Amino acid sequence: MNDTLLMVMNPRAIPECIDAIRELRGVDKAWMQYMTEIELVDVVARIIANTKYERYMILSDDCVPSQRSLDLVLDVHAENPDGLVCAWINVDNASDRTTVHPTPLRDLDYPTEDSYAFLTIDEVGELPREPLRVYFHGCNLAVMNRDLWDAYPFGVYDAGFASDYHQCVRLQLGGVPIWTHPDALVYHVKEVQNQLDKAPEKQLLIGKRAPRVTIERETPWAG
Repeated sequence: MNDTLLMVMNPRAIPECIDAIRELRGVDKAWMQYMTEIELVDVVARIIANTKYERYMILSDDCVPSQRSLDLVLDVHAENPDGLVCAWINVDNASDRTTVHPTPLRDLDYPTEDSYAFLTIDEVGELPREPLRVYFHGCNLAVMNRDLWDAYPFGVYDAGFASDYHQCVRLQLGGVPIWTHPDALVYHVKEVQNQLDKAPEKQLLIGKRAPRVTIERETPWAG
């Protein structure tokens, strides 16, 4: 039985992303489909309260994760069980920024476009190939143990957004470290940050399809 549940924030139906997430091995999956971030506050809490996994991981559905990055994140977490461990992504396809944020968050009340100090892809490439302390997780295969999820639950700002920043601020204030690894890249299909994607398959389906949660337990591989 897997000890980790991957909770997928799934308001869209992007084929390449869904396929890549489904192919991940070594975790069970909870598909949280067609819901806003505000709705997910209670949903995530109920999932954790009503299941018995040791670790819970969260991922946005507009990413193409690899097995290598997942395994690396889980390995680093095994060495740092009292923190959060995550992968990192390219912010969008129009820039060279990543979500690797090696300095403390400055705006602890509310995020703005000027709140972030992300490294570029080239800068990440120059880092030593070892775990790196960061201060932002971006919902990119972000994993914590049950106790930390209870202490620092999924939450949003009053406007109903930035659940990742909201949680990272609380972790920073609580002295809980966030770790990533320079090799734990997850490809992000976002076209331009802070703009709605134009591709039809990337459109939000909230309000168009009934919200639901489906938990898929991995079938042991017999190969």
